[in-house]
Amino acid sequence: MKVLLDFHYSDFWTDPGKQFKPKAWASLSQNDLEKAVGTYTGDVLKAMRAQNALPNMVQVGNELNSGMLWPNGKSWGEGGGEFDRLAALLKAGTNAVRSVDSNIKIMLHLAHGGDNGASRWWFDEITKRGVSFDTIGLSYYPYWDGGFSGLTSNMNDISARYNKDVIVVETAYGFTTANGDNLDNSFNQDSVNTAGYPASPQGQASFIRDLSEKISQVNNNRGRGFFYWSRFGFQRKVLRGLVNTGWLTFKQPVLSEMRGKIKRCLISTEKHCHLLMYLNK
Repeated sequence: MKVLLDFHYSDFWTDPGKQFKPKAWASLSQNDLEKAVGTYTGDVLKAMRAQNALPNMVQVGNELNSGMLWPNGKSWGEGGGEFDRLAALLKAGTNAVRSVDSNIKIMLHLAHGGDNGASRWWFDEITKRGVSFDTIGLSYYPYWDGGFSGLTSNMNDISARYNKDVIVVETAYGFTTANGDNLDNSFNQDSVNTAGYPASPQGQASFIRDLSEKISQVNNNRGRGFFYWSRFGFQRKVLRGLVNTGWLTFKQPVLSEMRGKIKRCLISTEKHCHLLMYLNK
C-alpha cells in the first residue's frame, strides 16, 4: 500500500479558515520558525525511515490558500512580503523531505478545486519563488465548490501551466442527511440540492464514479487519482458533524452497496487512490 503523509503544522487540522501555529512554536521568530518546520519534518520522516515505513508522498501543509503558520506564513493581509515568508516556510519543509529521501514526491494542496483564479494566483506566487514540488493537490466538494466543469477546467489548466500531476486529495459525499451525532451535519439537504446526487449509498457511489471519470480525462494523463476524506466518518469523536459522509452507515457498512461502483472507479484512477483499493479485493 502506498502512503501520503500530510503535515498540518498545527495542534489541530488546518484549512483556509484556520492555520494556527502549534503552541510550542507560538513565540518563534520567522527564522526560528523555518528551522522548526525543517527539523520537525525531517525528524518525523527519519523516525518513519527507521521503521521501514517512509511515505511515498508528503503534503507540506494542508489547504494552503491562506498560507500556513499564521501570521508569519499568511498569504495576504500582513503588510507586504506575505508570499516571501510563506515560500521560505514551505522551502524549509520541502528541503527537509528531499534531504531524507529524494524519491518522496511532494504535494502542495489548495482548497476550492473549481476556483481557477485562486489556483493560478497562489501557484504563480509560489513557483516564481522557487518552491520545489511534484504534485498539485486539490480539495473538491461538489456542494461547496460547484459542478464538475470548474474542477475539470482548473485541473486541465494548472496541470499544463505548472507541468505537474493533479490529485483530488480531499472529497466526500453523504450517504444520508440524517444526523448521527449531536452536531449539525456539514452535509445536509442543501448540499444535496446543490450537488444533485441523492443522499444514499448509491448516490455516494455515483458521485465517486463520476469524479473518477473526470480525473481520468485530464489532458496528458495528468489526473492521477483521488483520496476520500474520510471514509471512516463513523469515528464520531474525530469527525464530528461529518459522520454521514463516511463509508459506514451508523449501524453497518455501506461497502456492499458501493463495491461494484468502486471497482469501476478504480479502473480509471491511478496508483495514489490507495484509500479505495481494499474495496476491490
